[in-house]
Parts: sequence; C-alpha cells; structure tokens
Amino acid sequence: MASDEGARTAAGVQVVVDTPLLHLDRPFTYRIPPAIAEAGTPVPFGARVKVPFSGRRSVDGWVVGHTADLPEGVKDVLKVVSPLPAFDAGTLRVARWVADRYVSTLSDALRLVLPPRVAAVEKGRAAAGEAGAAPKGEAGGQAGGEPSGDARDARDARRPLAGGLPADGVVWWRPLPGEDRGRRIANLVEAALARGLGVVVVVPEVVAGSPVADALRSRVGADDLADLSGAGSDRERYRCWLDLAEGRRRVALGGRSAVFAPVRRLGLVVVDDEASHALKEQRTPRYHAREVAVERARAEGALCLLTATVPSAAVVAAVKEKRWKPLLPDRDRVRRAAPLVEVVDPDDEGPAGARLHPRALRALRDALRRGESGYVLVPRRGRAGDGSPTARTAGQVAAQLGKVLPGVKLWRLDREAIEAGERPPWEGAGPGVVVGTVAGVKDRPPLPRCRTVVVVAADAAFGQAEVRAGEEALRTWCRAAAWCGPRGRGGHMVVQARDRGHHALQALTRWDPDHFWRRELPRRAELGFPPARSLVLAEGPEEADGPAAFELLAAALGPKAELLGPAPMGRGWRIIAKVDDAPAAARALRPPLAEAARTGSPRLSVEVDPLEVLAAPRGGTT
Repeated sequence: MASDEGARTAAGVQVVVDTPLLHLDRPFTYRIPPAIAEAGTPVPFGARVKVPFSGRRSVDGWVVGHTADLPEGVKDVLKVVSPLPAFDAGTLRVARWVADRYVSTLSDALRLVLPPRVAAVEKGRAAAGEAGAAPKGEAGGQAGGEPSGDARDARDARRPLAGGLPADGVVWWRPLPGEDRGRRIANLVEAALARGLGVVVVVPEVVAGSPVADALRSRVGADDLADLSGAGSDRERYRCWLDLAEGRRRVALGGRSAVFAPVRRLGLVVVDDEASHALKEQRTPRYHAREVAVERARAEGALCLLTATVPSAAVVAAVKEKRWKPLLPDRDRVRRAAPLVEVVDPDDEGPAGARLHPRALRALRDALRRGESGYVLVPRRGRAGDGSPTARTAGQVAAQLGKVLPGVKLWRLDREAIEAGERPPWEGAGPGVVVGTVAGVKDRPPLPRCRTVVVVAADAAFGQAEVRAGEEALRTWCRAAAWCGPRGRGGHMVVQARDRGHHALQALTRWDPDHFWRRELPRRAELGFPPARSLVLAEGPEEADGPAAFELLAAALGPKAELLGPAPMGRGWRIIAKVDDAPAAARALRPPLAEAARTGSPRLSVEVDPLEVLAAPRGGTT
C-alpha cells in the first residue's frame, strides 16, 4: 500500500476494473491526468474511479496501488467517483483470499465485500467534517490487517477472553437445548470491548429474528453497534460501514456479508449457527461466511467462535483433527434441559385422525388443555387437495386436524398460506396449533408457550437425494425441539417415522449429535463426500460443452480427483469433482478457467465446496 505522500505524488494508479472475466483479473495502470492532479482531487488507495477499458468508454474500478512508472500509451483516469477509500489493505487482503479460495475475479469479490455506495452519506459526512477522522482518543490502526497497538498487547497476554475462552484460535460451542445464546455472546462482546477490541458477529437470519441480534441491540450501546443487517436502509448500512472503517463504532452485526466489516483492532469474530444455509453466498464468488471468519480471525490474531447444536461436517473434521477446540456442555445438564422425544411408527396403535399417531394427538390435546400451543411439522407445503392421499402436505394435515380438534384455532405456516413479511394471523390470538414446513422452524417458535411439537412423516427427509439430507433433518428437529424446553416442564416432541433406527432419529432422542456423526462419517468416507473429500461443482448452459469441460477439469485436477458426469441438468450439464484439497483445487483451476474465459469455450461456472450438488442449475458462466 502506498503512503499518503506517495499517493499525492504518484503519476499513475493501479486499478482493478469491474469485470467477471478471469483472464482480465489483474490490475491495470492508468495515468492521473493534470485535470485531476491540479484540482487537488485525492486518488487514494481504495478509491472508486471510472476508467476506459477494452473498447468501453467508461467502467468502474478500484485503486489498489500507485506507481511512478507509466507504460507507453497509458490511458487516463476519467473520474474519481469518490475520494473516500472503499477499502484498506486489510479488507483488500480478505477480498483477494475469497477470490482465490472460490475461483472468482477480485472485482466480483469486492462487489460482495463492499456495501452499495450512497453519495448523500459521503456528502453529509464531508459537510460535517467527519470523513476520514478517527474518534477522539483513538490511536488509529487499519481494519482487516495485522494485530496492532492495544489489541496486540491484550492478545499477547493470552488471558482468557471470558468463560475460559482463549484469546485466539477457533472454538466451536454447542449450547444447551434452549440456552440463551444471546446472553452468552453479549457477555463475550462486552468482555472484548472492555479490552479495547473490535467485534464482528454474523447471524444467519437477522430479519427473521435472532436472539443473538436482539441481545446485542439491547446491551451494546448505539454508539458502538453498527447494524449491517437487511433490516436497515442502504443509507444506514453505508453510514455504519464508514463508522466502522473510521473506528467510530467497534461492533459489527449482520448477515453473512458482515464478516467483511472493516472493524478495527479485531479481537472476536462470532458466527452463530455456523451450519446454516443462509451463510452460503449464492452469487459468485459463492463463499461461506464460516470459512471467511476463520481465515480473518487467523490473519488478525482474533478468536473465532462458532456456535451450532448440530455442527457442520467442516467443524466435525476440524475438531477431530484438533485444529479447532470444542466447548461442550455437561451431559447431565443436557439431559435435564432437553425435552422428551418420542419416535413412533405411524402404523402402530391403529389409524388416527389427520394421519397423526394417537400419541401425537394426545400430546397436542394435553398442550391445549394446559393453555399452551403446538406445532405440527410436515414435509411439504400445499393445499388440502394437493398430491396423493399420503402426501402429508400442510393443507391436508391442517384440514384433517380441524376435524379431530373441533374448536381449536388452526393456522398454516408455509409460503402458500402466508407471504414473507406478512403479519401472522395468530398474533395475539391465544393458544392454538400451527401446521408448517421446515421453513417455519426458526430460533423462536411462531406461537408463545409452544412446548409440544409433532413431526409428521420424518422418513421423507431420508428419501432426499442430497448427501446432507439426514444432517439437515436432525438440525431442523433439534431447533424445533429446543422450543419445547425441558421435559420436566412439559417439553414434548413426538416424531412419526417408520425407520426408527435411523441414526439421525437416534441422535435426536438422545440429544447427542455426536452419535449421528459417529455413524455418518464412515458412510461419507465410503462415498467420498465431505468431510472425507471436498467437492467442486461445475455446470454450464450448453450440453455440447460438457465433454470439453470434463477434459478441462480432469487435466487441471489430476488423476487423484474423481469426476462424475457430465450429467444433463435442465438444458445444460453438471460435473461433480471429488478432491482431497479444496484450496489446492481452486488454485489449479484458475489458469484453465481464465483461458476458457478468454476463448469463450467451454462455457462453465465453478463452485468450490457447494452445499448441494443435485439442486437445479443456478446459471452464470465463466
């Protein structure tokens, strides 16, 4: 990174242009023209600029360096869009890591890392004399860079942050069933702030409601908390981002993109519910916030705390290899905090109304008599007349429950019954029963005092083709079971399943996710799926490109990679590659993918570490 003096005297700048083409993924040199230099307009590291490029009159770009050497025929910077730096050296380092790890251009990574610019916010700060000024008493120090100042001193002391947690490294914490994660995490955040450290907290579903986000909003002062969630406007998020970059606020809270927040003196990174699908980006580069958090904490000497009741395969592997540390509750406390979980065969004890087992109906009736509510989890959304008589849609079960539970308030919770953001019809309506799908299972139950949950047709989850089907089912059931509270206070879950011996169900009844993984890991190893091996997913829109793409992948990844495909997917194709080292595979793929982008053939896109390999194609080519 050039010094401020170097930036003022440099004749030219190195610019990363906004392009998705891998063969153009490098800085280009541009001259700072006299009109800009003489006007005194700064062109600092991280500045947004407009430049001519590849026959186009004007494209967006970012300044990533300064130079005194100008090649012959160099073109001029057309415009400084904003002299306010969009990033510093540390943030650029994280963006480069993401681009390399997930095989994308740096400009694609920067587009996801940086929030939308709001010019009005910059003008308002400049008018108030705030832009670029550190708060009174701050010693500066860049975000995203090496530990410095007080933060380095605190971490070198190696004192536990709070609750016996180390000052750095990666820790996976499994909470007790129904434990208040928000309170525990808020305690950690306050301990970090007391040491002068900055904090990043990533939560998967802020808008849907997060106990962690709520706790931080109530306990961390507004002067320190930068809320980067989708709940705010672009203007507010951009103001928070600038405050973090300038050290005016010290705690960043938000969804997966908050992992890039330019927090100074970073000491703690928290990723809540680390296995959530919501932490996986669906645009290029398709990063996972957990992996970025771990890398950022490593680079900056911070502690990374991951929370999960049912950990991901990545966490299981890292703990098994002793790279990450587990923080597990005592088994006696787990048993006291967990609800009663019964697994019943739907064909036992004769037929029952609403296709619910008699014990499931009894549990719902008992809850209603106590003035409590219940939740019936079904495998599919749909109306009462949808599908076959055994389809178990939300509409079918709700309609039949209405017949066997006359006078009881019944509601459906699925996308066909209630729109996202719509006010739920059960708000303030008192006890009742909600029939919903997996999408309705969040951190909090939809109804207060919901201590009874019935799962219908649990076996349907095991019939899905994705290798993670059992893992995801267990994760959903544990989240719903946590609503119920301890069995000593009436917490009760009834699961209807014919395959009662499945290891996901056995882990649920014991409240022991480790039981699931002890039986799941050998199966994954035999199949060559994570965590035994990593996956790379390639797909393209033209079926004719499939064989050429196969040859490209085989040559780049070498003989140890196992390639499956190309298989027809829609009008295109898909190839799954099983590799031993995902980062190494990403590095090996970059040169041939850049050549494919240059020549235009074969047309393909690549995703490293996909969560799903059999879902419908998402489009996009390199």
